[in-house]
Amino acid sequence: MATSVAQRWEDFRVLETASARKGQERTALDARILAIPAPPACYWLSD
Repeated sequence: MATSVAQRWEDFRVLETASARKGQERTALDARILAIPAPPACYWLSD
């Protein structure tokens, strides 16, 4: 699972991903991105 830093607390969620290959239909991937609000992300990264 990858991580993304979000600006607002409302953005704290798991994002589904889809393929983005040019010229092909988008298909769901077996990967997710966790969007974490900036304050806890900065705290966790400071250790």
